Amino acid sequence: MAATSTMWVLGKNYYGADIGKTVDIYAAAFPDMHREVYDFYVEGDVVVVELKLNGTHKGGLTLPAGTIVPTGKEIHAPCCDVFT
Repeated sequence: MAATSTMWVLGKNYYGADIGKTVDIYAAAFPDMHREVYDFYVEGDVVVVELKLNGTHKGGLTLPAGTIVPTGKEIHAPCCDVFT
């Protein structure tokens, strides 16, 4: 099973190898980032993982509109990953 190679983050689409760049950007901004997995759903060749991203904003978060300086605040962002 291969992961879908498109990611959308704050108004910008990332494709292929660029998806790894977003992981690096968020890892730098939230060095203690961890995932809390809630559930898995499978339908045919599609797998959906329901989770929450948790971390503390300790580094600069570089976005297309500019960089957000560290705030020291925690994030708890519910999301899902879809694999085909």
